[in-house]
Amino acid sequence: MALINPYDTTVTQGANTGFEGNVALGVAKGLFIVNASDTWTDSDMSDVSTFVKNRIHAAGSTRWYPILQGIFDFAVAKESDVSEANPISGTTTRIRPGGLTITYTFNDGGLTLAKALRNFKGGYRIVCLDQIRQFMQRKNASGVKSGLKCTDISSDILPATGSTTFKNTLVLSVSQEEYITYSEIKKVSEDDDISDFSGLVDTDIIKAAAASTTKLKISVRTRDGKTDLIAKYGSALADLDLFIVTDKASGVVVTPTAIAVASGFLELTGTYITGHTYLVNGSAPSVWLTNLVEGYDASDNLGGVDSTNTTKEYLIP
Repeated sequence: MALINPYDTTVTQGANTGFEGNVALGVAKGLFIVNASDTWTDSDMSDVSTFVKNRIHAAGSTRWYPILQGIFDFAVAKESDVSEANPISGTTTRIRPGGLTITYTFNDGGLTLAKALRNFKGGYRIVCLDQIRQFMQRKNASGVKSGLKCTDISSDILPATGSTTFKNTLVLSVSQEEYITYSEIKKVSEDDDISDFSGLVDTDIIKAAAASTTKLKISVRTRDGKTDLIAKYGSALADLDLFIVTDKASGVVVTPTAIAVASGFLELTGTYITGHTYLVNGSAPSVWLTNLVEGYDASDNLGGVDSTNTTKEYLIP
């Protein structure tokens, strides 16, 4: 029996070097941080702006976190190659090229953005966007799309000095193999632009006035800027689907019978028991989006007090 050479060099073919155009990601606009488990298809993105907007308002592992505003600087550094010197021939073999370190520096966002960026470590990927509405995603072997893999995601701050302002930095490490082999670039049309999208704003639901056995009176305002959303949206917020009332002790959900704007706050009419304490949370951001209240997340409205010692609990006298 003859030996069989496992390396059949006759079928080996290098990649063709002809090309049309010069497709590559351009000057950075920003990025979306996405969960490593999140995937989508081209058909999902038939309406890109709607798809991305829904992902920003989604729950759990399908939520996208855009960072597209206030970029001060953007830099890419290439790490040192890994190589090995041959002491006999005096030649050097390049084992692999150095990875890419991508650094975004943000002039806006302050400590609010700094705290948010600390949450993004393992388990996240990126979708990058440039100034001419091109975005880069990962094309997987199965055909589905996802975020580009990062070997590391970290953040840092640059405190203000006598001549500079406070800045945040987000540092991403990506292998060249990942960037070259798996990246796919798409361009968004002008009428489907996603470059001005922003992340959800944390929102608090707080006690506006004394509660009674028939009414809870709430204010709705952003956590950081204290923007009054009732003043901004009015009757669009007067929808029972946007709020979840819970008995704090038992955890039982209590369904109000009516809701209305009154004297600058919302009244939730229902049956509330004397001596019981109630919490009011916002429903999922996707539900608020359906009601045209876009860009807010009040679903983590915890009990106790907020940052200005305003109570979020309703004790029924």
